[in-house]
Amino acid sequence: ASEGRGRGLRFLRHVERTECLCYVVDSSGFPEYDLEVIFREIEGYEGGGLLDRGAIVVCNKMDLCGEEEEREEIMEKMGRKANELGLYGEVVGCSALEGEGEVFG
Repeated sequence: ASEGRGRGLRFLRHVERTECLCYVVDSSGFPEYDLEVIFREIEGYEGGGLLDRGAIVVCNKMDLCGEEEEREEIMEKMGRKANELGLYGEVVGCSALEGEGEVFG
């Protein structure tokens, strides 16, 4: 999409009207990789102009990530990855299936 083709281009044009970006990743898969892929798409669109907006990273499907210790480790890793990419907003975990987490509070 960031290269001017594909279905995501229309979405990125819509995103231009927002003040904050919400990066939602599947915590049960490869969330660090997924966050970077989404970030690079946004970075590549229109010279990265969307990156000056606020950001929040939502780690979904936390219910599939084992015990509390493992969930905390995922959140810590995602916080580090977000900072590495320059996304200094909040990183929160949730389970849309269970309706649990900070985004449902």
